Amino acid sequence: MEKSRTALTRWFQAFYLLSQPSGISSMALSEIIGVTYKTAWHISHKIRHAMHLDEIGRLLSGNVRVEAFTYGSALFADGIQPLLIGGSFDSEGKLNHVKIEQPHPDYIDHQARFIFPSGINAFVQNHVEPEAQITQVKRMAKSHPSLLPLRLRLNLWLNDTFFGIGAKHLQAYADEFCYRLNQTFRRVSPIESLLQHCAASPALVYKELTRSRPVLPPAWLTFGSRSRWKSYHQVQWLN
Repeated sequence: MEKSRTALTRWFQAFYLLSQPSGISSMALSEIIGVTYKTAWHISHKIRHAMHLDEIGRLLSGNVRVEAFTYGSALFADGIQPLLIGGSFDSEGKLNHVKIEQPHPDYIDHQARFIFPSGINAFVQNHVEPEAQITQVKRMAKSHPSLLPLRLRLNLWLNDTFFGIGAKHLQAYADEFCYRLNQTFRRVSPIESLLQHCAASPALVYKELTRSRPVLPPAWLTFGSRSRWKSYHQVQWLN
């Protein structure tokens, strides 16, 4: 909120709305709190940044399972975004902590859209405690019954609430998804926790928010245009 010209009452409305289980799109937020779409988008991402800072400070522990999955439509297989999900399970096999990461493009086969073992190793090094017992699931293996619904929920939430998210900001939305979920696991009030994290987090400037990030190149680039890319896939469906 530092140096913000938006009234604090609107900020607190935004805190509340983003803490709710369904979250909220920037378009809907702008209409509810009475600001421009750009302001609502900026506010939303500042709040997501605070969620991100809290998430990176907590490592997966205990019995940890790591799985690869994708975001996007199977009808456009060359445009899906590979993701990793890691879950902590207690001694009774109950899920109590989740992390989702968009791997760096260097760890991904750009054409086949699968994650190299080095990408999984990087996830483990960055997000899992050294003492944890780790299970890495191979490609095409059956997902854990506690993680599969979360993979599906993330895809549905991104599409139903935001009508799809591009690769550049996908990680921010994955962090938001995990943040609310993990607050539920810890039985902590999401709004109270969010207020604390936003008050303690440094301000995120617009230049930093909009800077370029390493992501997979758009699939349509090899076709010269989006329309040619879509036309190619439409022909494949008909065949």
